[in-house]
Amino acid sequence: MATVSGVTAQRVDQLEDDAIVGARMDGNNLVFQLGDGVTEINVGRIIPPAVNAWPVGSIFVNTSPTNPASLLDGGTWVRWGKGRFPLSLDETNTRFDTPEETGGLEYVTLDLTQIPSHNHGGVTGNESNDHTHTGYTNTTGVHNHTYFQPVTTTNTAGGTAARIGSSTSGTTTSAGNHNHTVQTYGQSASHTHAVNPAGGGLKHENMPPFIAVYMWKRTA
Repeated sequence: MATVSGVTAQRVDQLEDDAIVGARMDGNNLVFQLGDGVTEINVGRIIPPAVNAWPVGSIFVNTSPTNPASLLDGGTWVRWGKGRFPLSLDETNTRFDTPEETGGLEYVTLDLTQIPSHNHGGVTGNESNDHTHTGYTNTTGVHNHTYFQPVTTTNTAGGTAARIGSSTSGTTTSAGNHNHTVQTYGQSASHTHAVNPAGGGLKHENMPPFIAVYMWKRTA
């Protein structure tokens, strides 16, 4: 209900003595026309109820849990947006282009596609598989040797020379061709790499700093 401010005792007395035949608004002032058809009285300024400042669809924010109908002298109000942040609507973004559209998460657990590329430290295992290698040298050891056996001369009694043996020559056989077996001893030829996992996989908070208030929406 609207109220009228600035009403004086004199005006009240005048209104009681004269009949009111009309009324009009002059800006925010209420003006009554008296019975003589000429005289007008500025009764005072009209103060509309506070609820008129919040048309239907408006959001009233307060730190008190009291229903705004009691605080603003009227209107029908419902609690609105519990546990959510208001966001300015954007007609160009389909995620929030409709009034009272909701979205977002309080907590988030990242998956593999959302974490930055990174490395993990690791250690090698000590699994061993001993083994051998066999082989041989090339056959360039085959070769010949030429030899020569000279004639020897001796002196006999009486000064006569005597020859012993005869002059001969020849070559050795090629039995120098041979192989060498080679054997090696190795370890850790077969091994593994172990990568140690890191991280706990817990959810993390996905909310900016906040302060909680009561929000009401006027529906009528």
